[in-house]
Amino acid sequence: LKRAPAPRGLAVFHRGAPAPAAMAAPPPQPDRQLLAQRIQGFGNVNPPALEEETGSTIAKRAVGRLGDMVGEEVMLTVEDFKEKGAVGAVKDAVADAGDILIDGVSGIIGWIRGDPPPEEDAPAAEEATKALSNGPGGAAYGISQASPTGGIN
Repeated sequence: LKRAPAPRGLAVFHRGAPAPAAMAAPPPQPDRQLLAQRIQGFGNVNPPALEEETGSTIAKRAVGRLGDMVGEEVMLTVEDFKEKGAVGAVKDAVADAGDILIDGVSGIIGWIRGDPPPEEDAPAAEEATKALSNGPGGAAYGISQASPTGGIN
């Protein structure tokens, strides 16, 4: 490597090749007006005004979401009929309805008796708990501790 003379007391090292012309000249300044037009509406320049939250806008949004949910359920039902046939799909629906009814009634009876709600731990959650309890401590492994000032380390 050769040491080239550098302006203002800086040392520049290179392998004997002159600096490319693109690196020597500063980049051209962007046209700010053109840039402002390109980003219009993306949250950077003059964002559109927010719609006021009224009862009718909330109702429209709720009906739209309800329509999406019903449409998805209809699509899934059609898929069930295609995969299992009419009898299989109806059997699955009756079994699901029975499970929902049994779970609801047992939950209500437990609530009346004052029983705490049952905790359902999935096998994946149990495996994650075991892995974290056996692993090294520290926030890098997902385990945190409270600091004396009340924050989380």
